[in-house]
Order: sequence, then C-alpha cells, then structure tokens
Amino acid sequence: MGEGMSKKQGNRMSGTRRGKSSGSSSRSRSRRRRRRPGTRRRQLLVVACLSAVAGSLFVSVDRTAGGRKLAETINELRTEEQVLVTRLSEELVRVDSLSSRERILVAGARYGLRPASDDEVLHLPDVEP
Repeated sequence: MGEGMSKKQGNRMSGTRRGKSSGSSSRSRSRRRRRRPGTRRRQLLVVACLSAVAGSLFVSVDRTAGGRKLAETINELRTEEQVLVTRLSEELVRVDSLSSRERILVAGARYGLRPASDDEVLHLPDVEP
C-alpha cells in the first residue's frame, strides 16, 4: 500500500480491483457463451462430414475383405479344377485301356477264345444260365 493511504483505503482499492476484474471476467464468460450465428450448423456439418468419412472407410474395408475372401475362393476352385482335370484324364486313359483290342484279346484268351479269321463264321450253341 502507498505511504499516504490508510489500511481501509487499501482494502477498498483492492476490493474495487477485484470487483472490476470479476466483472470483466463475467463479461468475458458471457461473451464466450454467446455463439456466432451458424455455429450449430457448422458443427452439424463437421459431424456429418466425419460420419460420411468414417462410413466410407468402413464400406471400403468391408469390400476389401469381401474381395480377399472371393479371391481365396477363386484360387481354391482353380486348384480343385486342376485336380479334377487330372482325374478326368486318368479315367479317360483307363476307359481307353478297357476298350482296347489288346485287353479284349487277353480277356478272351482266358476263356479259351481266339480271334476269328476273315472268312470264318462261328456258331455258338445257346447256353442256359
């Protein structure tokens, strides 16, 4: 406190200072609480944009995961196709070997049959089972 001031005057001065500062802080608070026109709209726009970005990211990740699953399924089907093509070729070879002339001759020889000559006619008796 100053030399020419009494204790009461010092308290008043500090009280008025507090009053002014508290008054100015309440004014600044009220100013802070006031919103500019369109602030709510801007906030809603920002929220909408962020939601759209998050949604598009989710859809993108979901499609990527779906695409990977589809690619894995396609690879599995291609592998299965190769196995089936191999089996098919093996079965065709087996069928060809079953209907080949050599196989028929071998099977007939087991039963005592022989190939006929060009001018030979065979008459077989009827056999009852």
